[in-house]
Amino acid sequence: TRSITNEDGSKQDEECTLSADLLVAADGANSFVRRTLGSSFPMITHSYDRKAVTCTVELDVRKGDMAKTAFQRFLPHGPIALLPVWNSLNNDDAPIYANVVWSTTPSEANHLLSLSGTEFITTLNHHLCQGPNVNPPLLGNNNRGMPHIP
Repeated sequence: TRSITNEDGSKQDEECTLSADLLVAADGANSFVRRTLGSSFPMITHSYDRKAVTCTVELDVRKGDMAKTAFQRFLPHGPIALLPVWNSLNNDDAPIYANVVWSTTPSEANHLLSLSGTEFITTLNHHLCQGPNVNPPLLGNNNRGMPHIP
């Protein structure tokens, strides 16, 4: 018996049977589907041998539209994404933030996490600006870009 939430938001307890030729449980490491099915259900898993370093940084506002544009740089070990955070203040003087998601090898991620805030921002700017189209630095070097992994 499972508690089911209907499309209208109402809940009910009911017993049901689902069947499918293939079930893709792509709901993350703490998968509800995996926990619900239990260990008796055959599963195929794959480790990508990657670790994500995530943090929030303050953008250098002199860079114009970067506050409104998601930016991604593909590197040999994995991508870096710079994702603008919505600013509800509607204040031109308010700081502009972006979330960083840097997917890389576990050893590179550990190295990034060992850097000081200034070293991390310098490294991040270097990697965001390299490539076939050279970009100006996107982040100010103000020590507010400390990596944080919950």
